[in-house]
Amino acid sequence: MLLSACVVMNTQYTKSIQSDYVFNPYSKNWQIDQLSINDARYIGSKDEFYKYFEESLAKRYFTIFLRVSLEEDLADVEELGTYSLKGIKRTLLSGSNGNLYALYEMNYYAGDNVYYAYRTKDSSLLNYKERELYNIAKNFVETNVKEGMSDFEKELIIHDYIIDRLEYSNEALGQDDEDNITGAYSLITGLANCQGYTDAFYMLSNMVGLKSFKVNGEVDGEAHTWNIVEIDGKWTFVDATFNDTAFDDDYNFYGYFNVPLDYLRKSHVFYDHYDFYDSKGYDSFYYEITGQAVLDEIDFYDKIFYPLTEDADQLLVFIVDMPIQPLIDRLKTLNKTMHFSYFFINDSTLLDIKVGQ
Repeated sequence: MLLSACVVMNTQYTKSIQSDYVFNPYSKNWQIDQLSINDARYIGSKDEFYKYFEESLAKRYFTIFLRVSLEEDLADVEELGTYSLKGIKRTLLSGSNGNLYALYEMNYYAGDNVYYAYRTKDSSLLNYKERELYNIAKNFVETNVKEGMSDFEKELIIHDYIIDRLEYSNEALGQDDEDNITGAYSLITGLANCQGYTDAFYMLSNMVGLKSFKVNGEVDGEAHTWNIVEIDGKWTFVDATFNDTAFDDDYNFYGYFNVPLDYLRKSHVFYDHYDFYDSKGYDSFYYEITGQAVLDEIDFYDKIFYPLTEDADQLLVFIVDMPIQPLIDRLKTLNKTMHFSYFFINDSTLLDIKVGQ
């Protein structure tokens, strides 16, 4: 399976700035000759840069224009990867006064923009296609999320909607579709790569009051992205892309639905700035909530062995971080005709047991 993530990087240089235009941080695609040095905000340190950059993102600025004495007070594009922007372009300019100027142009994911509009109740910054997505997302939330739902129930509805709606695609059908598969626009077209799944989950989960972020890293040497979400006060990881692509049929898989850091690290490589979340345990793991997770010997007997000694004729369980063969050998002592179907993942096993088959 090919997965992708991207950050747009571009650095340009010029020698002078002069114009009568008034800089507007909500405008896009600024040209060099439209900048006036009087519009540049002075930044005196790297800490001051990050503070202003984060303030600008919170206000949904598309561009910021800065003046510094030292280039080291500015952040490189690579350093801004923690902010999960879809793209960012930095243009460096040298002024005749000896100062250095920088224009940062931010490209947000569609889900970021829609969630911001929903939270602020102001959709004036949305373009035509974002408004279409906004209406889809708003209708989904108002139709499906009811008062009194638990965090897990809200999250499950969102997760299942996304993987039922989307089909994984790593290649756009055409130029117009390139943005669609890499963002929540995918909910309009039905095709998405990992960024589309992640952005859609981020957008809808935050719209229903769950705190969620996008996480970047790698799987099998390929760039990949997934989510972390806070459920009942605890951080846990979700990879909707992997859940949707684990099987070719219509079966909904949940092996990556609310798993801790040590579980996910067996298959996912975290970039350094994304592995600090205190994500432990399986309290909100899908198969634990549904009573199907086998986490230890007690679970094995309570959820598999004893039910099979009685009248259970089929069991579906998810055995976490335990060798499967010794467990199967113990089940064979029951002297029953059983058929076992396995799916191995992250040193764990999704096990389907049918009796008398």
